[in-house]
Amino acid sequence: MLLLASLPVKATNPGLVYDTSADEYVQFLCGIGYDSTKVKIIKNSSFPSNNRFTTDQPWNLNYPSFGAHVEARKKIHLKFTRTLTNVGTMKSMYKVKITSDDRITVLVEPNVLSFKSLNEKNSFVVNFAGYGLGLDEMETASLVWSDEDHTVRSPIVVYSQSE
Repeated sequence: MLLLASLPVKATNPGLVYDTSADEYVQFLCGIGYDSTKVKIIKNSSFPSNNRFTTDQPWNLNYPSFGAHVEARKKIHLKFTRTLTNVGTMKSMYKVKITSDDRITVLVEPNVLSFKSLNEKNSFVVNFAGYGLGLDEMETASLVWSDEDHTVRSPIVVYSQSE
């Protein structure tokens, strides 16, 4: 019985998920510089070398965490787009709560996501702004979507580093 009590039961009913396809991971890899040879090793299929997703930022992979490298001592303005899929209850409403360090401002639009059915998808945008980080500095924040039954947490990290 002790073994069952230690299982992460809430993980079996998360409410919302960041659903990501294999093709989105390939786009991410191309966005960070992988060529078709490297992608083929991972995906085991051909991928044209000229198919680079330079118009989109690699940090827009529909992943539950948010992170970006920024230039030291430069103003920060970042925009992340994510999509959540409802796997909880048919009619649900999630409100966002942000906790952040003093040097960055995090705004989420919209700040409430309403779902009418299972597997329904809703997108949101996270905007970060700040006055810049010193060399080798990091700022953190947390984004939490919650309804009465579920809590979905996402860490946020913005950092600068020396070359």
